[in-house]
Amino acid sequence: MKCNIFFFYACILPEYELLMHGMLDEGSAVLYNTIQNMIDKKTYYEGERLAALIIDCGGGTTDLSSCVFSVNNLGSSYQVAIDTAYENGETNFGGNNITYRILQYLKIVFAAYYTGRKRPVIANFIEEVEFDVFRMVDRGGREDVYRLLEEEYDLAEIIIPTRFKQYENRNREEYYKVKNNFYFLFQMADKLKHEFFKETGVLQCRFATGEEVENEGQALIKVDNWNLVIREKGNYQLHHDIPSVLFNVNEIELLMKVDIYWIINKFLNKLFVQGELEQYSIIKLSGQSC
Repeated sequence: MKCNIFFFYACILPEYELLMHGMLDEGSAVLYNTIQNMIDKKTYYEGERLAALIIDCGGGTTDLSSCVFSVNNLGSSYQVAIDTAYENGETNFGGNNITYRILQYLKIVFAAYYTGRKRPVIANFIEEVEFDVFRMVDRGGREDVYRLLEEEYDLAEIIIPTRFKQYENRNREEYYKVKNNFYFLFQMADKLKHEFFKETGVLQCRFATGEEVENEGQALIKVDNWNLVIREKGNYQLHHDIPSVLFNVNEIELLMKVDIYWIINKFLNKLFVQGELEQYSIIKLSGQSC
């Protein structure tokens, strides 16, 4: 497949010289830190060829590559040889997909808040028992697990419109109000994701103004300008009041784990079933979303 890619680029860029050998693959670059640690701790064997599997998850794509490397001590320096091969990829999945999943949940929760309804919880849409979720993905795919969430997300569109693509033929003001809703919620979802997983110990989180003070175990995401357009009786009303809603790390983990299990299962299950996974001494995660 890699040869086909090089041939494709050679055809569309004939005026450029394409280097096919001695190039550094983005995913395999993370191996250098591992190799450096092996050299420092003297945990390698001279000339031994080791296999590593690299899962590179960025903002919009995820790639799987395998590497075979060896280390030789030349006295004054070390010689590191790495051979890389592309194994698999998903061009439609990355960290942005995880953020979008959180956006869906925020939209559902905020729609209930602005209409005075009881706050929904993730257990209403996804089975809480961990291994049952994994079995459901194995049997029917992630779409089946997220079905109730998607249905509730569709209903929330009536209260908090975000599908600005559908408003392209309407007036300019209406289009930009809906578009602002989507990108504002996407930004808030990304902030929530980072707040929970940038460090350990954060169990609860909510959005707040700059004047509020954090409580122990509860993080505040400071928002300078809260701007969300709500549809009320056919009219669009701009709301600046921040919903007093508390999110906990368990519900966000449950929301994310279906997508994460789906992509890992897609990449590793075949290798596991065929007995090829055992040949790898190292499995590394790389990319901004790892």
